[in-house]
Amino acid sequence: MAQLALAAKVYSSIRAGNEAKKSGDIEARELRKRANARRAAGHREAAEEQRNAELAYSRALSIAAASGGGVSDPGVVKLFADLQAEGDFRVLSRLFVSEDEAQGIEYRSEVAQREGKARRRLGQFGAAATFAETFG
Repeated sequence: MAQLALAAKVYSSIRAGNEAKKSGDIEARELRKRANARRAAGHREAAEEQRNAELAYSRALSIAAASGGGVSDPGVVKLFADLQAEGDFRVLSRLFVSEDEAQGIEYRSEVAQREGKARRRLGQFGAAATFAETFG
């Protein structure tokens, strides 16, 4: 009877460790999906910023043309350059923020996976310790 109790204790320890590993893998997979979704959202946001920059440039160009001044006027050229730089900055900022957030989520994914592996190993050691305690 004691051997049956020992076997049950060893089995439950190993099974708990395996379940913890499986749980960590599932959490890691879900976090990787979230990271990919965040990247995709960042690209959509950057595309929207690019569209807004192009609209601002187009509007400035039409206002400059309607004012009767030349498009090659130094003040207008500087304005266009500033608009372009601001647009590029906004696009790159959106991409940077989304990539940074995605990398943070991926890090949490790696942590969840490693934690699951560690818990599985802990279950195995617990089973071995129970076995050694009984027969050692």
